[in-house]
Amino acid sequence: MPALTRNRRLIWSEGCIADIKERGLVGLFTQIGRLSRNEPLDDFIDYSLRAMSVSFQYPLGAYRVAKSASFKPSFLLGWFPYGFSFLLISMADIQFVLASASVARRNLLIDAGIQPFVCPSHFDEDQVVISDPRELVQVLARGKAEADAPQYSTALVLGCDSVLAIDNIIYGKPESAQEAIDRWRAMRGGSGELLTGYALIAPGKEPLVRYRMMKVYFADVSDYEIRAYIATGEPMDCAGAFATDGKGSMFVEKFEGCHTNVVGLSIPLLRLMMAELGYRAIDFWGQA
Repeated sequence: MPALTRNRRLIWSEGCIADIKERGLVGLFTQIGRLSRNEPLDDFIDYSLRAMSVSFQYPLGAYRVAKSASFKPSFLLGWFPYGFSFLLISMADIQFVLASASVARRNLLIDAGIQPFVCPSHFDEDQVVISDPRELVQVLARGKAEADAPQYSTALVLGCDSVLAIDNIIYGKPESAQEAIDRWRAMRGGSGELLTGYALIAPGKEPLVRYRMMKVYFADVSDYEIRAYIATGEPMDCAGAFATDGKGSMFVEKFEGCHTNVVGLSIPLLRLMMAELGYRAIDFWGQA
């Protein structure tokens, strides 16, 4: 993981100030937890202390965050706790925010040369009731991106959501081990459609929303194999109760469609969406 460079200091500072302003101590500890998932231990400790400074003593704390991070305009902005990070980020390169807790999506972005800042969305998915899986994944992806976008108004924000559809019946993450077992008994030896919705928000532009569908063929696994797989816990956090980048890869015979969409993020589609909004994906290579 790269060190916390100026750009990543800036994107974290913007989200930190916004969250602390809105939720106080809850926002503080949310940001500290988020930082621990994104940065090395030394930077995590360093910036956790700075977040506490901002939380308990807004004007002076904000000044100290700016000064200790070697931000040149800090002497002008230290007294302006809520706006200083927004102005600073506008002077930096555009950043990429992933509104998802998915480790698989994060790793796909990193492998593609994009270092995301992970900010899991708090969007309430239960409020969305849509029977069409194609429409559903797009609405959910947009909701997740829009929930995070106000905190990162100068960044690209990506929201994603995936579901499995079999005979047009939607299956998300299983709510219990027994549900996962029953689902696998129904899926084995058959096929389903894995759909992922994408919403990309760029500064000053309307959300760009797309989806990708691929067909997945499941192996005819035994009850013993199903129970063993569910016992690993892996399927419980996956749409359709399977992960092709883990142990579940043993039970997927083949798929038709984008090679990375099966993991939850179509990198080729993301490149096209970024281009449509005026950004080149390759410009994010090497950016920390």
